[in-house]
Amino acid sequence: MNKRYLASSVFVKSQFLLEFDKVIQLTADYAVSDQAKTALQDLIYEPFSDSIHLELDVLDELAQAIKMHALNLVNFQSIQDDLTRLKIPGIEISVDSILRLVKVIINNQEVKQKASVPTFLVFKNLVAFIEGFPDLTKPLISIKRIFDENYQLRDDASEELQSIRNERLKLNRSIYSAFKKELEIYRAKLYLAEGEESIRDGRFVLRVLAEHKRKISGLVLGESDSGKTVFIEPQVCFELNNKLIDLSFKEQREINKILSILCAAIRPYLEFFEIAYDKVLAMDILLAKAHYANSINGIKPSLNSNKLLHLISGFHPLLLHKFQQQDSKPIPMDILLDEQHKILLISGPNAGGKTIVLKTIGLLQLMLQKGFLIPVSKKSSFCLFDKIWVDIGDWQSLDEGLSTYSAKLRYMKKLVLEADDSSLVLMDELGSGTEPKIGGAIAESVLKELINLKVFGVITTHYSNLKSFAHTNKGIQNGSMLYDEVKMIPLYKLQIGKPGSSYALDIARKMQFPKKIINYAKEIVGSDLVKMEDLLAKMEMEKIQLEKTVADYKAKIDTLNKLIKAYEAMQKQHELKRLKLKMDSKQIEYQKNLELRKENHTILNEIKEKMDYVEAKNQLERTKSKEKKLAGEWNQAEHDYYHMVKSDYGSALIKPGDKVILLKQGLSGVVQEISEKKAKVYTEFFTIELNKEELILEKQSLLVDNKPKVNYQLIDKNASLPGTIDLRGQKVEHAIQALENYLDQALLSSLKDAKILHGKGSGVLKSAIHKQLKKLKFINSFYQPEEDSGGAGVTIVVFK
Repeated sequence: MNKRYLASSVFVKSQFLLEFDKVIQLTADYAVSDQAKTALQDLIYEPFSDSIHLELDVLDELAQAIKMHALNLVNFQSIQDDLTRLKIPGIEISVDSILRLVKVIINNQEVKQKASVPTFLVFKNLVAFIEGFPDLTKPLISIKRIFDENYQLRDDASEELQSIRNERLKLNRSIYSAFKKELEIYRAKLYLAEGEESIRDGRFVLRVLAEHKRKISGLVLGESDSGKTVFIEPQVCFELNNKLIDLSFKEQREINKILSILCAAIRPYLEFFEIAYDKVLAMDILLAKAHYANSINGIKPSLNSNKLLHLISGFHPLLLHKFQQQDSKPIPMDILLDEQHKILLISGPNAGGKTIVLKTIGLLQLMLQKGFLIPVSKKSSFCLFDKIWVDIGDWQSLDEGLSTYSAKLRYMKKLVLEADDSSLVLMDELGSGTEPKIGGAIAESVLKELINLKVFGVITTHYSNLKSFAHTNKGIQNGSMLYDEVKMIPLYKLQIGKPGSSYALDIARKMQFPKKIINYAKEIVGSDLVKMEDLLAKMEMEKIQLEKTVADYKAKIDTLNKLIKAYEAMQKQHELKRLKLKMDSKQIEYQKNLELRKENHTILNEIKEKMDYVEAKNQLERTKSKEKKLAGEWNQAEHDYYHMVKSDYGSALIKPGDKVILLKQGLSGVVQEISEKKAKVYTEFFTIELNKEELILEKQSLLVDNKPKVNYQLIDKNASLPGTIDLRGQKVEHAIQALENYLDQALLSSLKDAKILHGKGSGVLKSAIHKQLKKLKFINSFYQPEEDSGGAGVTIVVFK
């Protein structure tokens, strides 16, 4: 990619013509440092980056991340001069320099801390960028040893400094005490003027009447404008202040000594500081771009290498910003430039929006290649260009004595000599500024050459010969700005495929131009041209009517489709409820049979010596057999239910960052990583890896009743509460709810401790239980017993 072209003033001016500088200013307002603001301004003069794909990926993820996690930098300054001085052994830097380093550290650590949040980890390109931020914990610790939380030098930074500052405090008190004594003496003698005391140059002075100034021993520090009052520092205070000055010098020497030691401690990290500053500055720039992107709903469109520019629902960023302030929205724009039609020739009435189309395409393309997100549909696709040529407005050069058309000719000459198939050309009113026939002929020749050069371009015109040329030649197509003939107003909508009328005669009629002038104008241009203009106008009206009819039919079809979908959804929801009811009933039936088997087992143990032992044993076997059958039916009902949930509501593509429901556990979580078959999910209780088939998007789960059920019977508060609860085999959310209910009952009982059976397994259930126990204030402690008492499969809870 050609990096040199921006050295040309032509291309720098192009960026100003597209008002890229205004986008820069709006973005710079979000930056916290002057260095970031300057770097953004310099983008106008810098070449396109070869690493733009990665830059846009990082920016796109950052724009998403700051919607969920606030990332705020504190204002910081350049530390380059401070680091240069620090590189000299034995040289210390000032307190202000240290504070500049501190602000870089604070920003560096803030970014690293945010990147450690689990939900932040889904932004892989952003996290990879942040991994380059160095660890400055050790130099920060060294700095905090001598600076307080407000980053003021601590009194106890050294024993000597503490002693000096204590002495200075005492001396200040002595000075004030001595001054007060002098004040009382001279007040009694009526030597003092009104106000009696004042402060000059940080020293206490007496306001002495001029006629008494020789009666007071001290140092004259000034007099009033009238000369009637003299400001005198008493001799005793003068001597004490000199001691204070000596003490201040001593304090500064001690501070320099402390700073020298600190500089020696942080000097090994100079390279880290250089990296941190560059990274923090880059983050400041990225954050400014991200905040601006979010303000205009900017995204990263797909980038292609096929030389295709497909703009869908694009907005001019500055126009969008203006409309947002008025609580409205401009009309979006669609444009397609491909191998078949690389150039679009737009015609239509003045003030119909042709120039806005040019500026929108140019500014969006320029922003994208300068590393900005743009307000377009995600379905849009852009290619990258080496050069963006812009001819909008007046190129008149008074300095060089060139007229507007001469300047345009010089620009067109440069264009046809230097443009190539990696150029995007945007030209407004091609051929205008001179005699129409000659101007139209030159414009047609230039247009033909641009097609031969295979450039991509959008060009506006009023010339009929150019419209005809676009209709009969390959590589170019007509487009027009729509106009409402009835209301006689522009619609600001671009129509591809047909040329547009200038509506000059219609606009003249609307402005109540004299009829004889309009009729004479028709005679001059000839009947053929008038007929063509009328035909174009008629075609546009017919197209508008046809589009309205099609839109009405589409609206009716959409309504019908919504009704069909609503009916199908009702049917599916009904079937889901039926399967859920069946699953729950099978679960209840299974649990009842389980309780019956436990009772039969107890009875069997009690009647081993009796005659009906055989019958009791047979009864137990029958309940076991029934339990197995019910377990199978329960599993099948559960499988049918979740299979329908997954097939109907879980078909959407799950990606990192999505909020999901874990179907088997009944928990919600956020997807961190995903592969072909597996997914890693972060939940409130744990992080787990499981099959993708066990997940459903949270927004889809709103249609699914997946509330956990409690798998044990509540005990009356007056009844005896068992000292053990068995949670083995239960889903995490079920188990936590059961545990909470059990512990609530325990509070009403006289239990001093309780045993929780959770099993060893993968440790997921145990971790969730322990996390829940830590939240409960009425729990004194909990621990796991020796191996012979259950070990890692059991937790003993001790109540307060």
